Amino acid sequence: MKINLNKELKERTLVSNIIFGNMSMAIVEQLIEEGKTEDGVIGDVRLTVNGREIDLQAFIESWQSQVSESIVSKAKELFDEKFGEIDDLFCDLGDRIKSEIHKRLEEWEKEDWEKENLI
Repeated sequence: MKINLNKELKERTLVSNIIFGNMSMAIVEQLIEEGKTEDGVIGDVRLTVNGREIDLQAFIESWQSQVSESIVSKAKELFDEKFGEIDDLFCDLGDRIKSEIHKRLEEWEKEDWEKENLI
């Protein structure tokens, strides 16, 4: 897979981090020197597993997609869990408020009844 090394270095993509993160500066400088073209520095990057070449860009995009889906799924799970707890707390608070209002109304009605019956 031919890639523009200048672009990858400038944009600091996952591809560039994987490629250049595992090389010494001397090797990177050698790659830059050997790959100079009019369009920038072009390098031939290959990912080979058991003698079979894999498209590195497609591999990384697939991996990023899987990681993103996993993160979103876990975030939704945590969000639902925490907001479920908050919902339970608000329901409990609402019940306690209703109970307190009911109790106060009964007390006021009792006081009113007592006032009316004393007269």
